[in-house]
Amino acid sequence: MKLYSIDTVEDLVLGVKGNQNRDEYEVELEQFYVGEAIRRARILKNLTQEELGARVGVQRSQISRIEKGYNITLANMSKLFKAMDVNVKIEISEIGTFLI
Repeated sequence: MKLYSIDTVEDLVLGVKGNQNRDEYEVELEQFYVGEAIRRARILKNLTQEELGARVGVQRSQISRIEKGYNITLANMSKLFKAMDVNVKIEISEIGTFLI
């Protein structure tokens, strides 16, 4: 049996980096990770989706969509983490590091 690295599997299944399918996959994966970080922070702060939504002025359903990785913008992400009093570090490797 031959073992493959995750990078090799992604190349074989989705195409190499720069391929439209691969780029879309990577964007969706990053959004999922951000949504999961928001969900975990909310749970650690003992907040319901409804309570967090009230803090930022959106419906519970919007929080649910964000936690699933949909409709995540930098502005929304910043509002949510600030509403939970969570410090977040965003790193953009080509440019530098930013704090929200």
